[in-house]
Amino acid sequence: MIGHDAAVAEAFASDFRNIAGFSGLPTKWRTLFEDVLTSAVDPHIPGAILPAPMGKGCRIYAVAADQTEWRRLRPLLSAFAGPTLTNFTGIVQAPSSTDPMDAFASSLPAEVIAVAEALDTGVDAMRALRRMLAMIRQAPEGSLKPPRPTSWLLSDFEDALNVGDRTRAERLVGRLRDECRLDALNLRFLSVQLLASLESWAELRESNYFIDLCLARKPGAIASHLAEALFQTDLAAAFYTEDIDNCRREYSKIRSLGTPLIAVPPPAALGPGGWRLYAMAALSSENPDPGLLRSLAEGPDLGWISSHLKAPGIEAEVLVAPEPDADFAEIRKALERLTDLPEEQRIRLLEIEPFRSLFAGGAEVQPASIPLGWRDWLKRIPDPDYTIAFEIARKGALEWPIEVAADPVEATALAEDLADALADKVSRARLAQALPLIVNWLQRDALFPRASMRPVYETVLTLFALGEARDQGIMASSGVVGEAILAIGNSVSDYQRLIHSLETLITEGTGTGSVHMLLELIEATIRHPCPDSSAREGFWLTALAVLEPLRHRLEPVQLASLATLGGLLGWSDPPFADAATAAPSQFGTKLANLRIGIYTLTESAARQAASVLARVAPSVIVQTSSEHVGSAQLKAMAENSDLLIITSLSATHAATDFIRAHRPASKPICWAAGRGFTSIVRAVEEFIGGDHS
Repeated sequence: MIGHDAAVAEAFASDFRNIAGFSGLPTKWRTLFEDVLTSAVDPHIPGAILPAPMGKGCRIYAVAADQTEWRRLRPLLSAFAGPTLTNFTGIVQAPSSTDPMDAFASSLPAEVIAVAEALDTGVDAMRALRRMLAMIRQAPEGSLKPPRPTSWLLSDFEDALNVGDRTRAERLVGRLRDECRLDALNLRFLSVQLLASLESWAELRESNYFIDLCLARKPGAIASHLAEALFQTDLAAAFYTEDIDNCRREYSKIRSLGTPLIAVPPPAALGPGGWRLYAMAALSSENPDPGLLRSLAEGPDLGWISSHLKAPGIEAEVLVAPEPDADFAEIRKALERLTDLPEEQRIRLLEIEPFRSLFAGGAEVQPASIPLGWRDWLKRIPDPDYTIAFEIARKGALEWPIEVAADPVEATALAEDLADALADKVSRARLAQALPLIVNWLQRDALFPRASMRPVYETVLTLFALGEARDQGIMASSGVVGEAILAIGNSVSDYQRLIHSLETLITEGTGTGSVHMLLELIEATIRHPCPDSSAREGFWLTALAVLEPLRHRLEPVQLASLATLGGLLGWSDPPFADAATAAPSQFGTKLANLRIGIYTLTESAARQAASVLARVAPSVIVQTSSEHVGSAQLKAMAENSDLLIITSLSATHAATDFIRAHRPASKPICWAAGRGFTSIVRAVEEFIGGDHS
């Protein structure tokens, strides 16, 4: 923290001792303080710990030169000197008084200075900090590797959402929270995004932050998710009665929550339930906003309620500055209007809030700087100064229309632009981060997978196979794209090209961590039509060749999954079948005699998962359900299973809400990513392996 110059380090230590009052301390007490103070001149320690005596206790100044150092130091402080010993909770409490020690700490060249106090536990706190410093110094070289950038963690989060991997997504939100990467409000936004991606509207509505978020300022996409949840849980039943009075009555009960969610023009991410909430709001108002009525008239078909909403006549459009979180299209439209005004009027308007905040560049801002699609975005990412590329992509993935790109000519052009981005180092890195966002955008297509988008799907799959996303472990979304190409139908040449891409995907650096992705790809090739059986057989053999070197590192449940897949492939001698049942494993021991419930609409996947689990632990009891709504059987499974697995992407909301309502709070629910049996088995493996029992 202070540097390696001995004279500078000694001068700093001397100054600190004098100000802190080390000289009056008992010898043993002073030794503790001196030992902790050495952190300030030790290059192995992230930041510095500066202890000052305070009566019978102590005051601790945790100092970090920047946020990177603080992310490394903060969890260590929480672990060794958290609330048990001090008042440190992980939240920065900066020096604020006129105390000489506070003034000294504030003068240091540091970005983060956190103050903690130990009143009656000073000795214990100092000993704990000394143990922490000793642990860091004894750690092997390189064990304190640089923290992963927040943007890559967010990209990983989007990757998990694309395959319905709730467990992984929640783990990432927890990491972002624990490492103080995002503030509390943005962490709530991620939780909303997660539940919305699973369409868990009842769970979102019941969350303890729902009401607060309805009233707080938020991006249009988050407002859209909240509106959808509010409609589906509180208004849908009234809407489907087609009774105007009933609709007005029910909307009046939630008016205080619904009103803050309505924006004119509506956000691009607004779903069908959100549009209906807008319609019920207009129907319940004595003087509905003309802009809202106009938006409803120009929006999607709302069914019976449309005939009760009278669109206003055409009026002169008034120039109104959009909110900073408005859709890109609205921002660009406002900017185009501004540039058309006389210079004097434009400058005067730009000086008025919120124009000034929104268009801080003044006369230099151009409409083209606001991207309206991925092709606009791709043109800008080679610019090293375009540091907000990922944030723009996250917003654009929810707003940019898919229908335009679905035109065959546009799809080909987009595929070419994506491929061209590989030629530039800066573009390649930014595109790798955005790949899960592109897959999310592709899945927003009501006709996904769409045959005309084949060039885009193929290019994105190639980018996953050859780009930097592989190095970051962000690969789950690649399976979504691979299965999309399988599903749209293929000629022999198309299929052969796809198989070649999949082989590239699985042969470049496959390890034990990516075995499940490989198994799910094999499952996908079984589920979908095959115009060239020899090419598919070649892919299966390639997969086995990749797995063979890993044979002795695979878990029994993975070996059992392979054996089951071999049976599905029609092989008389399934691969690794002997190893899968050779000896009882720790996993099998934990699984023995457990009662496991599996809920999925894909019945074959449930049966195959049960077969795999029985191979590993013959005494395991597996019950499955594919009900679309609640039933006595589903209730019994929810209440009695020791572990319940729900397949995120193959479930109905009615059934999952029913399960949650009847599942005892003390019993776990696990969420399987994907649709196949390997994802179900993986969810069981991760839970049992995590020792949650």
